[in-house]
Amino acid sequence: MVLPPAIHGREALLDAAGDDPLVACFAAEDSVGYIDGDAVVWHRLFHDNRTVHAVGTPDRVAELFARVVPSSNATRYTIPQPVFDAVPRQPRVGGRWHWFYTRTAPAVHEAEDRCGWLTPREYPEVDALLDVAFPTASSRPNTDRELIGWYGARDDDGRLIACGNSNTTAGIGPMLGAIAVHPDARRRGLASGLTSWVTRALLADGHPMVALGSYAGEDATHRIYRRLGYQDIHVLVSGRLDESSN
Repeated sequence: MVLPPAIHGREALLDAAGDDPLVACFAAEDSVGYIDGDAVVWHRLFHDNRTVHAVGTPDRVAELFARVVPSSNATRYTIPQPVFDAVPRQPRVGGRWHWFYTRTAPAVHEAEDRCGWLTPREYPEVDALLDVAFPTASSRPNTDRELIGWYGARDDDGRLIACGNSNTTAGIGPMLGAIAVHPDARRRGLASGLTSWVTRALLADGHPMVALGSYAGEDATHRIYRRLGYQDIHVLVSGRLDESSN
């Protein structure tokens, strides 16, 4: 299939896509992108998997997506739900999630005085907390991944009772993840405090935006993020691409 001219690299793709927030979050230096009208489809390497992303008018994006995938060598995809619905041969679904982003620092939250960055020496405490509070978390502390920082909150006795991480890998948001609160410390505003604190910290460090994902159906969690100024302009579908797609 004939493709539009390829666009290589993060900055070139951002310039061509008009600094779209989804592109800004997921375009990396190794990105290869294609634009047809307002349809933007690109692929990049992420966690050892080449992943296809897309944004724009669903029908046009779905058509371009179908042209790009066969030559991309991609094994995964993350695309907006309306685009997925318009793709003629729909790939397998791994999950649906709300993508949130903000470019504005939230107000200081009263729980922030307990929050701070964690060091590798504290990672065993993070693992223990996730075992109890979020055993299915998709990421865990790993000293080999220097661009994933962990932060947390402690109670008056010094016990770690809440945590999360921020992925500042080139071409990723930064994206927040693995936000968890110990079951016996919930309903104290810790999730809001952690998210508020780290959002302001990352924006103050010069990042133009902060993003996060939350599974579809987690309405109470979504309300927390919206109160902090996050916008969920996309519901994304992620999953694996069949070999027949390439």
